Amino acid sequence: MDELNEIDGSEIQEITQENEAVIYTGPNILAMALQKFQVFRGGLPPYVTRAIEKIPEIKNLIVPVTELET
Repeated sequence: MDELNEIDGSEIQEITQENEAVIYTGPNILAMALQKFQVFRGGLPPYVTRAIEKIPEIKNLIVPVTELET
């Protein structure tokens, strides 16, 4: 997870395209169409990348699904 803290949105998109699914773990942000526990496979949609550009902290709330604890 530390790796995600040090990269920008475009690098997150590269990670999600090459690797496993990721999940947004933050609160619902309806103005940006982000929903808690939304899963992304094969890259982040453009609206998520735009949200990260506006609020960079969002990238810290996107983690690989395999890193979630039950």
